[in-house]
Amino acid sequence: MHRGVALLLEPDHTRRMNLIHTLHQWYWAVLNVTNLDMATHIVQHCVVPLCILHLSDLEHTSAALSRFLATVSADQTVIMLVDDSPAPLRPPQSSAHVMWMPTTPMDITPDTTMLAVVRELAYRLDLVPAPQQQPVFRLDPIQKRVQIDDRVITLSESELIILDYLYQANGRICTFLEIARLLYPRLHVYDTDELRRLIGSRIQRLRRKLEADPAAPRYLHLVRGVGFRLVIAPLEPAGSHEVEIPVSEEAIRDGALP
Repeated sequence: MHRGVALLLEPDHTRRMNLIHTLHQWYWAVLNVTNLDMATHIVQHCVVPLCILHLSDLEHTSAALSRFLATVSADQTVIMLVDDSPAPLRPPQSSAHVMWMPTTPMDITPDTTMLAVVRELAYRLDLVPAPQQQPVFRLDPIQKRVQIDDRVITLSESELIILDYLYQANGRICTFLEIARLLYPRLHVYDTDELRRLIGSRIQRLRRKLEADPAAPRYLHLVRGVGFRLVIAPLEPAGSHEVEIPVSEEAIRDGALP
């Protein structure tokens, strides 16, 4: 998922790199500029939906800032971080959606504060995906049950064994062979299709209990040709719930998986 191009003007190297990293995590490509004249030139010739500008000397850059704001259009968003000034300054008018945010002096502002300011403004403007709340997922092996949010689900012995193993794997892909050997310790079957058939009915029953929609699983995911994994944390926006990874039968047999 690509959200577009963000223009960034941040004088401090460390904060600039932190902001670039954060914007990349939000699926924004970044154009880094060093002054307002460069920013004005880019806005005139490129489609830039988002501009983040940190100005440490607004009094001496007001003319360049006025030229920049006269260039941006109503469908662009400008987040303006302005260091405290000895005298109150009136921001130039603009047709764009401009948000002004004063900061404390740069020499006492930690990097995390600057990121927090940008993050909060970006959430307000719906420029980034809102953070997803971690679901409640509690496995109780003694009572043979699992709690998912407000649901309490009773598990059979085999379902508990499978779910506990996947839970302890912490998101790692568990092969068909691994899961089959939990139920059949003396198993000597290595064919992928045969292994999947062997554990398929139990996995399907477990899915029907865990998932609101077993056809579009949220927690228990098939990795085609390899095995299963349990995903509790929210999926990435572009993530797929059923993925396909080409792996040889020898890798499955030896457990040599990435």
